[in-house]
Amino acid sequence: NRLAAEQAKAKQRREEEIRAASKLTEAERLADIRQKGLDKMDMSYNKMMEIPKSLFHGRDAQDRIGNLVWADFSNNKIEAIPEGFLFWFSSVRSITFASNRLSCLPSETENLATLEILDISNNELVRLPPEIGRLVKLKHFMCAHNHFERLPDEIGDCVSLELLVVHSNKLTHLPHTIGHLAALERFDLRGNQIIELPEEFADLVSLTKLDLLGNRLPYLPEKLGQCCQMKLYDMGANEIAVAPDSMENFEEMEMCSMRENQLQELGDYISGWRAVIQIDCWHNKIHHISSGIGNCASLQSLLMTDNCL
Repeated sequence: NRLAAEQAKAKQRREEEIRAASKLTEAERLADIRQKGLDKMDMSYNKMMEIPKSLFHGRDAQDRIGNLVWADFSNNKIEAIPEGFLFWFSSVRSITFASNRLSCLPSETENLATLEILDISNNELVRLPPEIGRLVKLKHFMCAHNHFERLPDEIGDCVSLELLVVHSNKLTHLPHTIGHLAALERFDLRGNQIIELPEEFADLVSLTKLDLLGNRLPYLPEKLGQCCQMKLYDMGANEIAVAPDSMENFEEMEMCSMRENQLQELGDYISGWRAVIQIDCWHNKIHHISSGIGNCASLQSLLMTDNCL
């Protein structure tokens, strides 16, 4: 009846007013937290051997951590992340444990659901937990200068990754799931011991910067040219004898280093490098340069010393 309909509408309006007031109250609370600087925690350079329990034991401490969007624990001597610590970081977007003495990353890492930036570089880590794949909002991941021999398959689930820095580890292979990182723009793999890249590597179609310097690669994926947004490319100090023809698709590339390999020619693929400014082929075995070099209209520097020309 009419009265019941009016009551239902009034109830709906009241519920909407309550939700709006709740949102406003929460927004005001967060604004107050930011204004007071309570959304940040800087514990870097404190010579800490461990994370004090006072930081996360008790309701007040846990609420404090729950409000954080940025936390820095870098440049200490922390050997382990205590159990239960990461559970309370419900809003954090950036956290760094760089330059400590961590030997493992706890499975509780999966609780960092809002995390966008994670830096665990310069530690003593030997493996990443499979739970790393739960960090689906992670955009920047830095884990250089550790002791990783492999990356877990679950790294491919971090589909928001734009920057992945894994240089100076002990990697020999990459998982096939690496090709799932279609948003990845910058990939730093310098100074590992990689002997093969999976064919799925060519699915990293958003790559603009790739650094493979100082590995043990004898060849590259045939379809690497699918990474056609490449601008900065370094495959120096490997064991590569032939570059794939598909590299002709690197039409946006500006700088390319192929120094210290086993290349015998600078092939026809260079005909597509119309934007390239610098090519470094120092110390190879090159005896032939393709006439396609004439298409490199933007070329300013071509380094060919210590070859067989």
